Amino acid sequence: MSKYDSFVYDYLVANKILSIEKMGIVELTGPVPMADKDNPTPTLSSSIKFSVDKKAATSDEFIDYVAQAVGKKKTLIYSDIESYFEQARQFINIGKPFIIPNVGIISINKQGVYEFKVAEPSMHLEDHPSNAGTSYDSGEIAKTSARLQQKNMIRVIASAIGILIVFVLLYIAYGYFKNNTKEVANVNTDTASTIIPIDTTANTTAKPDTIITNNTITSLDTLELKYIFEVTGSRNRAIARCSKLKMFGDPAHYDSIVYADSTQYRLFLTITTAVTDTAKYKDSIQRYFQRKVFIEQ
Repeated sequence: MSKYDSFVYDYLVANKILSIEKMGIVELTGPVPMADKDNPTPTLSSSIKFSVDKKAATSDEFIDYVAQAVGKKKTLIYSDIESYFEQARQFINIGKPFIIPNVGIISINKQGVYEFKVAEPSMHLEDHPSNAGTSYDSGEIAKTSARLQQKNMIRVIASAIGILIVFVLLYIAYGYFKNNTKEVANVNTDTASTIIPIDTTANTTAKPDTIITNNTITSLDTLELKYIFEVTGSRNRAIARCSKLKMFGDPAHYDSIVYADSTQYRLFLTITTAVTDTAKYKDSIQRYFQRKVFIEQ
């Protein structure tokens, strides 16, 4: 007999209703039979109602009641009560009834539904020596409680590991995104760069932003042309940018133009192309660098 059996009876007498986890609700619907010295815990046979509810949770007040009665912390009693009712369900599921002394018997029928039978005044635990669901002792409850605590600890550790993995993946993704953003920024932006003005005095057969100095060129000629994609006032920027582009496999070079008050450095790709293909190459380079491109012979 479990030490918690008597608490179920006493709590029902005092509070009239008890919710049992994943089983249902036991309710005292009538007056409590008179107790005397020969029968201090009279059977509640005529006043008990049981409602099956597998979603029920154990009454929090019952846990408080037991904790106060035994003088233990509520958290410890909660684990014990959880183990107590879990083991009762295990007994029920293998065909052994859960006997609550002087209250009733909870069993399971062939359809898998819990059934409740009120305790008869003449019913005693010794009448069911082989099937008594309350025949387990506090040692078994302690073992079950330990198993539950172990399971809870495993769940906590697994959750912590899952959260850590998520943070690591987010950190890696952030670093990857940050590095890619830097690369894009280096390719597409330069606050120190300037764009050379369009030379409208160039050969009238060429596009306004194309500078070809040889007026005898025909559309069938092939030329080595500079596709200028950036102009900057910083020599260090020009050197660093060309070095990085060469690492990417882009044959970038730079030259310089000296003005009265400044020096401009032009970054360009030298490509030998047919005159008829210059527009195609220019558009491709513009899309690649996301900048305006000028062509010079």
